[in-house]
Amino acid sequence: MRYFSAFTLSVIACIGIMPMLNAQSILEVSAVKPHPENAPCGESRVLGGGHVEIACFTLELMIREGFNVLPFQVTGGPQWVRHDMWDIVAKDNNAAGKRDDDVYREVLLAVARESFSLKLHTEKRRAKGFALTVATAGTLGPRLTPASGQPYLFEMKPGPSVIAHGITMSEFAEWLKWPAGAGRVVEDRTGLSGRYDVTLRWTPLRTDQMKDPSTDNDGPVIFTALREQLGLKLVTTQVEQDNYEIQSAERPGSN
Repeated sequence: MRYFSAFTLSVIACIGIMPMLNAQSILEVSAVKPHPENAPCGESRVLGGGHVEIACFTLELMIREGFNVLPFQVTGGPQWVRHDMWDIVAKDNNAAGKRDDDVYREVLLAVARESFSLKLHTEKRRAKGFALTVATAGTLGPRLTPASGQPYLFEMKPGPSVIAHGITMSEFAEWLKWPAGAGRVVEDRTGLSGRYDVTLRWTPLRTDQMKDPSTDNDGPVIFTALREQLGLKLVTTQVEQDNYEIQSAERPGSN
């Protein structure tokens, strides 16, 4: 069983307007219900056999989690898409061999498309962001090593720290926008292909360090940890940013 928060730590690539699970849907939706007012929220989780339970999600959050994007990258649509919360039970009938993260995101997007009749417009824009690069050419840090063959893992632990097995640098850069991006997209420009094992430990960022990584000189905040432990660094630059505009959506059962 895999549990997810609203800002799940694993990543997948997001391509196109609305990824399709298949030409014909392989999604089974058991329930899409308004979350009871003032009721506590439960956990969102992926169970065995492709079953997914989603708790207290707005449609906007489904889109953001499905595409793994920052809040400002989803715009438009009626106000209810940001305020109405939903509880969902669904199943991906083609989940065999997929990672839980992929099942989770695919189900979110399929529910948004099929149960909420969601239509999106997407476009790429140049924006200020970060590039993940190798700090010293030809040299990696001691906690960034070629994948050892252990099963895929991307786990956040208290500290905070991350332990990952078998991830790509593109996946790692995609995740970095949450703890290090300060609300900006992070692009992989390391030039490192293949998959890697990563162990990263750091101390939380201060507000001034989130605004300017150069102020990071007094402890192992994430910018220092990247250099010392992984041999990587973040550089401010222009990046390609995906933006999603909600063109139309309907509450389930409104027709």
